[in-house]
Amino acid sequence: SNAFWDRLAKLVKDIKYPSNIIGRLDNDDAPLSLVYYYFGEMYKKFANEEIIQEMVMKRFKFLITSNMGIAYMLTPKYAAEGFYFGEDKTDIISSISELASKTNPTIADTVENEMIEFVGEMTTLTEKRKETIFKMSAKNYWNIVGRQKYPAVFEVAKSMLK
Repeated sequence: SNAFWDRLAKLVKDIKYPSNIIGRLDNDDAPLSLVYYYFGEMYKKFANEEIIQEMVMKRFKFLITSNMGIAYMLTPKYAAEGFYFGEDKTDIISSISELASKTNPTIADTVENEMIEFVGEMTTLTEKRKETIFKMSAKNYWNIVGRQKYPAVFEVAKSMLK
């Protein structure tokens, strides 16, 4: 019947996007930050599909680790303009501080303050600076710019963004 073919066409359309994302992530070179990014993109893409959004959130909560969120936020473009679920922005900043306290306790308080400054700076960049900084990979940003501006966060970033 036509109803069957219409539902099948919708199903194919609905699974095409997640399938493409899986293909992009199924790669040894895919940055950890892309996991968080693509879940946010899927959630937004299916804004009018409550059931699919629930499935995306369920899978997101099952898969996500604090390291994925940290890698996402350490990427300048995502720190500035990225999509965050609920209170994730503040939770990720706390996670970075917790990670620092385990690996280098002397910088834990400084890491939190520097992350707040970093996120604030990324959200207020001029268009010209955005153009340059957002083209950089997270690893390049932290090696070229972040190392001097945010030395405590750099200590965390260099181990996260290999």
